[in-house]
Amino acid sequence: MNKIIALLLFAFLLSCNNNEKKQQVSFAPKVAEAKGYIVPKDRMAAPKVILVNESKLKKNAGW
Repeated sequence: MNKIIALLLFAFLLSCNNNEKKQQVSFAPKVAEAKGYIVPKDRMAAPKVILVNESKLKKNAGW
């Protein structure tokens, strides 16, 4: 008799479903507003220029 009551109580507890706690899992990226600003020229470093020796590049036949 105790096993039946325990089984019914266990089944009752499992049947209780709280949908408010469930959150939808979203794998989409979040979109945020970009807030840009102009950096003064005296605060930026000059870009480094690296020359490429084209004779050392690997050539692809399909390109």
